[in-house]
Amino acid sequence: MEAPNFNLSPLVIDHIQRLFPEENQRVVKLRLHEECGGRLYRQMDWTTVTERVHCAIIKLSEGDMDGLDQAITLFQENWKKVLIESGFGEDPNAHIKWSEE
Repeated sequence: MEAPNFNLSPLVIDHIQRLFPEENQRVVKLRLHEECGGRLYRQMDWTTVTERVHCAIIKLSEGDMDGLDQAITLFQENWKKVLIESGFGEDPNAHIKWSEE
């Protein structure tokens, strides 16, 4: 049975499937949805940033669950740090370019 996508973008789902073992994919999707979603940041239009931040978290995790924990902790401290640390801070399309590599 396929894991639900939790309203994550197709690009984010693709990265999860490429970097994480199948047995961890549902947990990764759930954590991104619950711990790194737009409901945490009502003061801005989070929908325009969500995919970029999710990709940054996945990139920083390097497909490792401990790495995911560290990236989510960094996100919770300051979501902009996740973008900077992943190399997605300057270019709003950097996460798309990373997807094409």
